[in-house]
Amino acid sequence: MTTKSLFNILEKANIKHNLQEDIQIDNLTDDSRKVSQNSLFLAPNLEISKTENFIKMAVQKGAKIVIAPKNNYSDFGVPIIQVEDDKIAKMHVAKAMYPKQPENVYAVTGSNGKTSTAHFIRQMLYFTGIKAISIGTLGVGYDENNYDLSKENASLTTPGAIDLHRILDSLADNYNYAALEASSHGLDQHRLDMVKVKAVGFTNFTQDHLDYHKTMGEYFAAKMRIFDLVQKGSIAAVNSDIAQFNEIVAKTSQKQLQLIDFGYKAKAIKIISCIPNIKGMAVELEYFGKKMSFELSLVGDFQLYNFITALAMLANDINNPEDIIPKLSPVPGRMQKVNSSKNIYVDYAHTPDALEKALKVIKDHKPNKIITVFGCGGERDALKRPIMGDIAAKLSDAVIVTDDNPRSEDAASIRKQVIGSHKFIEIADRKLAIQEAVSMAGVNDIVLIAGKGHEKYQIIGDTKLDFDDVKIAEEI
Repeated sequence: MTTKSLFNILEKANIKHNLQEDIQIDNLTDDSRKVSQNSLFLAPNLEISKTENFIKMAVQKGAKIVIAPKNNYSDFGVPIIQVEDDKIAKMHVAKAMYPKQPENVYAVTGSNGKTSTAHFIRQMLYFTGIKAISIGTLGVGYDENNYDLSKENASLTTPGAIDLHRILDSLADNYNYAALEASSHGLDQHRLDMVKVKAVGFTNFTQDHLDYHKTMGEYFAAKMRIFDLVQKGSIAAVNSDIAQFNEIVAKTSQKQLQLIDFGYKAKAIKIISCIPNIKGMAVELEYFGKKMSFELSLVGDFQLYNFITALAMLANDINNPEDIIPKLSPVPGRMQKVNSSKNIYVDYAHTPDALEKALKVIKDHKPNKIITVFGCGGERDALKRPIMGDIAAKLSDAVIVTDDNPRSEDAASIRKQVIGSHKFIEIADRKLAIQEAVSMAGVNDIVLIAGKGHEKYQIIGDTKLDFDDVKIAEEI
């Protein structure tokens, strides 16, 4: 447990106060549900009545001090320190409470590819003998391919400032390298502002999160804040093939950063060719003027971009990338090859769009046949079921419909909605369905097991059973 003097926290966070008595703080949180005795609670910036409700709950659970946006609050029996900007105050307080960080931190942003890029950074460092972590959508990743998916660490793409600094502080003594996913929300809310970042990367930019940012301009501006996280001379790895490239380059030039571009139009890390095959991709790069040819055991050209984003961000850290490329593997459950004897892939695709993209990527690799195993979850969007059935029929040579997480819905009814009028194979037991698909596959066929990805459970009724698509496919 971390215990800090309140006065020490406020002094380091540069927050003025007129308190007379110092106290020890055992817990820092902005979630009233997580308040415990001797907590410092950071209240949300809402309508005053809602903010006061959260303060009241926090005090009832043991909060000894509250930091809140300026307003006229009721008396709750504990000091309330008022601040002009609660987001800025939060990041400073988080850093004061949890000050330790790995010395080498890499942050990547973009609409897509952040999870895989952070994953590849961590893996590449590991294969050069450096222990590293990644923090993002799948929680905390360790070393080669281990993820902590516990509630404590599995979180938002970019954890809140408090959780982020707590995680970094808890791991800094054992890990000197960390790769972070920087979401537009996290950047806009200053969650990473107190993290000392060594290098940044920008993967791509497409429409997303307009419920939060309102316009594409606001969304792009939030993404561009990543270049404010690094000091003069730091690496800025940027995709040369996106429409926003010149605008991003202008920003990196203004900040006097070390631009490393990557892509087909790049100068630093240039893609010469990428030819999909049954095992992955045959790739030729020009890497800082040096020709590199290699086989990349990943599916989809988007994975090549994710890999070279990581490669660019690590340009000052990795001397011989050719030595580690054969060892790379994808994020668990994201087009993950799981059987060494056959071409079996597990993917999290559980929406029509995701299933269509996954199958089209597989088609690019020109297998003899595509065998797809999937189902749809119960108590979720029922309209997508026949749509996903149509997509699987159009893009697969054989389809086995099985159970996903039926929950309390009738599993047979879900399967029937997926199948419609198609001549699919129906096998309710997901393990048997996977075994049948693998037995059907020839040497040059590809099996896609879709829908659950990295999940290690299956929900039937109210019961959560141990179930792992990856483990089952590997054991066949």
